Amino acid sequence: MTSHDCIVCGETLSASDLAILLPCVTADCHACMCGCCLQGLHASAKDDYQTASDGSRQLKTKLQCPMCRNKYHVLMSDNGNGGDSKKNTTLTRLTGHEVVLSVLILRQAHVIAQKMTANGNSSVIMDVSAWNSSDLTKKDLFCKQYSWAHLTECYDNYVLYEQSLGAVKQQQVHASTATLLQTLEPLKPFLQGSSDETVHDFAISPSSSHMRRPLTDPTLFCGLDELLTLDEQDFCSQLLVSNDLSKIHQACLILQGMLQVTRLPQSTASNTTNHRPVTTISQKQRQYKNLDQMRKRYPLPKHMPRCVRLMLQSSADCLQNPKHFVKHKSNNQHTLELKVVRGLAGHVGLRKGDLVTHVEGELVESFEQLQVLLQENLRASYDGGVLIGVNICEATAKQLMERNEQMKSDKVRFEYNN
Repeated sequence: MTSHDCIVCGETLSASDLAILLPCVTADCHACMCGCCLQGLHASAKDDYQTASDGSRQLKTKLQCPMCRNKYHVLMSDNGNGGDSKKNTTLTRLTGHEVVLSVLILRQAHVIAQKMTANGNSSVIMDVSAWNSSDLTKKDLFCKQYSWAHLTECYDNYVLYEQSLGAVKQQQVHASTATLLQTLEPLKPFLQGSSDETVHDFAISPSSSHMRRPLTDPTLFCGLDELLTLDEQDFCSQLLVSNDLSKIHQACLILQGMLQVTRLPQSTASNTTNHRPVTTISQKQRQYKNLDQMRKRYPLPKHMPRCVRLMLQSSADCLQNPKHFVKHKSNNQHTLELKVVRGLAGHVGLRKGDLVTHVEGELVESFEQLQVLLQENLRASYDGGVLIGVNICEATAKQLMERNEQMKSDKVRFEYNN
């Protein structure tokens, strides 16, 4: 095995692996990993434990060199003398996760950039129309997930790691880092995303550097995020924070449709729902905990917009009883705010305090209009069901938009583990 072979699988390192090496910080250790093995190590290190072949749980996999067991991290003083000197006043910290993830992203970018150029010459861009479908898909997905700011942040992390190495290894890595950004330059026009946003891994720590998908807020879906693909969550998030009532109503219809799928027989539902890959119990628990923290830091409106389907006349009776609605103090007229929810109406999702705003997509402006629309649609419905929209109003839309703007200003974003 030579220095150009992966220490784990023994395969020869690719051009991108050699261009963005991840040498161990130990001076006499020459272990390097290929992209595949490094990605596997990074993925397994996310779990709190490792499952053995007999099903037992073993110790957690750590982001460390497979040969000398030294961690991939950065701990440097402001004067570059190391983190143990008593004279140091400021330390630069970079976790192993940030180092390895930065290397993986840079290697992906390098592979695509090399395909786009003629023999590595960044001034000559090749026609991507001749690429096969697999390479085109990889390029499109990468360019949708990352911006140039993400790549420069990864580059800065990689340079910091380079500075933490010994003199010999530092010289070896510096030969490629000096021209790395220039090599990636052909990708710049294709990259998307904001230049000043940092994505966080289902967390709210501003120091995190986990860069992934466009802004998606799973806290908006009240538990229904498990039923949606990531692209559907992206789309519904944008609708819910658009401050446009018609778009919010569209998002509520999508979520209601996904909820209806779960009530189908198991065989039908499994064929209809597009599930994400299965995650471990520890990952799920960590996601739920972080989502709860996010909801506490950025509270949702007390009454979220949603659609419910009243399938029977008995469940619609709740909306036809005037005593179930709040009265105006000024004119003693009934409003559209529910003060009592009983029976089947509560089982389908109506709650005390909900404001009825839509019946079968039509905007409701008065209690009298609500009664007329209910009667018309109950008679016309073949299955006896009426779709009711609640809390799809300007006040709620404004709260959701302002909450989203606050999260953007705090540069809070999400990443999924899968």
